[in-house]
Amino acid sequence: MSTLKLLNQKGVDALFAGNTPSAEAVGREPEAQPYNFLRPPRIPRKTRTALETVYEEFVQRLEKALTLSLRTQVTLAVTEMEPVFFSDLALSLGSPAATFLFRADENGEGTGLFDWSLEGSLAVVDRMMGGPGHGSALHRALTSIEREVVQRITQQALLLLADAWKDHLAVGREITGFEVDPSHSGIARPEDRYLAVYLQVTWEGFEGTVTVALPHPVVLAALEPERGQARRAPGAATDTAPARAALDNQRLKLSHVTLSARLPETTLTLRQVTSLRTGQVIDLGYGQDVPVHVHVNGKLLFLGSAGEVRGRLGVRIREKASTQVPERLTHTSKGRVL
Repeated sequence: MSTLKLLNQKGVDALFAGNTPSAEAVGREPEAQPYNFLRPPRIPRKTRTALETVYEEFVQRLEKALTLSLRTQVTLAVTEMEPVFFSDLALSLGSPAATFLFRADENGEGTGLFDWSLEGSLAVVDRMMGGPGHGSALHRALTSIEREVVQRITQQALLLLADAWKDHLAVGREITGFEVDPSHSGIARPEDRYLAVYLQVTWEGFEGTVTVALPHPVVLAALEPERGQARRAPGAATDTAPARAALDNQRLKLSHVTLSARLPETTLTLRQVTSLRTGQVIDLGYGQDVPVHVHVNGKLLFLGSAGEVRGRLGVRIREKASTQVPERLTHTSKGRVL
C-alpha cells in the first residue's frame, strides 16, 4: 500500500516538467494546530486580492516619494496583512508610540492609524535634518519639532493612501490626531477589529516597520458590502479626534508626572528603629505576592506586582486601587517608618 506524499512548490514544478521530484521536494505532513476561537477570522482570498492591489499601488508611490524626501534609495514591501483586535494592535505599537490618526472613511465613522514606529520616526527626523538616518535607541516620545517633521512625511503618505483606495473607500486625506499611547487613547474598544498592514521600510543603514491600520468593518463594507453590513459592530466607538487634538494643542500630554512604586507600609517600634545597624535585614512581614502600590503624583492609583524587565526591576499593573492609603504619618503609640 503506497503512502500519500505531499509536494512543496519545487516538487509540483518538477512534476509538471516531467521530472521526478527530489527528496527535498517532498514536504512533511503539516501538524494539526488547535483553533483559536478568539483570533479574528482570516482574510478571504477575494478580499486579500483586492487589498494586495490597493497596497501594491500605495507602496510603489510611497517608495518613490520617500526616496525623494529622504534623499536616499528607499525600499518598501508589504510583509503581512492580518485582522487583529485593537488591544493587540495598540500593544504592538508600544508606548511611547508615534501614531498618526486619520478618518478611515470620510463618509462615515472609524479612525485609521499610521505608525512609523518610534525608531523609524527618529530615523526619519535624523535623515530630514541631514543625518545618516540610522535610527536611535532612545526610548522617549517625539518632541513637538520632531513630530512636525514626521507629520509632513505622514501627510504626504496619507494622500497617496487615499489615492490608492479611491475606487473602494474614501479614506481621509488629513491627519486628525497624534497618539503617544494608543492603548489608552479611546480610539476604539479593545475588542474592535482592525485590518493591520505591515510594511517593511529599508534604506542604507536602517530597517524598520510601518503599520497602516483601518477598522475591519469599514474595509469589509468597502470590499464586501454584503458581509460588511452584517458584521459591522453595533454601537461602535465614536471618533474623539477633536478632543484629542485639543489636548495636543494644549500640550497636556507632554506634561511630566511623578510615578513611584512602593511596598505597603510597615510599622516598627522606636526601640527597633534605634537598634538598626548597617547590613541589618528588616522583616517586613509580607509574602512574595504582596501588591506594590503605584502612586502618580503622590496619589495611589494602581496595584501591581514586582518583577524583572530586561534585567531591571519592574512592576506589572494588575488593577486599579479601590482605596487610598494615608499620605502622611499619623500619630500612633508605636510610631511608624515609611
